[in-house]
Amino acid sequence: MHPLKMSPARMLASLRESRSADSLGAVGVVFGIVLVALGWILEEASIGIGAAIRTLGGIVFLAGLATVVFWDSRRRAVAIGMSKRIVARYMLRTAHWGWPDRVGLAGVVVGVALIVPALMLQIIFRNGAVVAGPAVILFWVGVFLLIYGRFYGRDDTRTGDRSSSPSGKEGRGKGRL
Repeated sequence: MHPLKMSPARMLASLRESRSADSLGAVGVVFGIVLVALGWILEEASIGIGAAIRTLGGIVFLAGLATVVFWDSRRRAVAIGMSKRIVARYMLRTAHWGWPDRVGLAGVVVGVALIVPALMLQIIFRNGAVVAGPAVILFWVGVFLLIYGRFYGRDDTRTGDRSSSPSGKEGRGKGRL
């Protein structure tokens, strides 16, 4: 049954059946959301403690989310395995690309992917610049590397050099980013 269609009693029963770390993480997520909402309400009512409660709620929310995702060794192994597979697939598909294109596209993708956590932090803490700053920098450095790769590739065709590494040595650094 979908969690949003469950009754509160059934949700509590499923929490009791799950392991303690899962229960603690789920309670942290729910309690964190409640504290963030309460902090917003208090802040809008011009009560000085609202920002502190919202910040505490955000910390509890993120800690609960991290507990749910990473506490169990199987979930942690799945998350790490998924990351490794994504990187391996990217390296395989871009093996014939030049280094500026490969690194530039990775920068653009990671920069765009960091926008979601930046928005979440902006909503919770009203300060997503900690993540948004590096996201914007990664995105634009990636764009500039892609542009450079277009010019770098044209220069290689004129000179006849088709190496894909920045030092000009063939095969150096293959399989690594």
